[in-house]
Amino acid sequence: MIALELTTFERLTLGNWVAQQKGDLRQIRQWIQVLDVLELSEAEKNAVGYVQHPNGQAVWKETERTFEIALEDALFALLQPALKAPWPANRLILAMLDKIEAARGSSS
Repeated sequence: MIALELTTFERLTLGNWVAQQKGDLRQIRQWIQVLDVLELSEAEKNAVGYVQHPNGQAVWKETERTFEIALEDALFALLQPALKAPWPANRLILAMLDKIEAARGSSS
């Protein structure tokens, strides 16, 4: 089991990245398991003041909130391509990718 401490932004960003993955039925089932862990529950959405507008834009009020996310090793392994994927030059995304890489290193 691998633990990641993610901010709301990181959790939503990583969830969006996972939702964009493509694959065969087996791979899609695996990605859905990762999404089940990453998606905010209704209680979590309420806790951070999360609102999704009709245009798909999401906002939240509590920006400092972090979540402890636990992924089984096999599901965590699915996030490894995120470290090599093209991302925009953004400090928040860099912090998220650093957390994934550090968790990968600590699991070895």
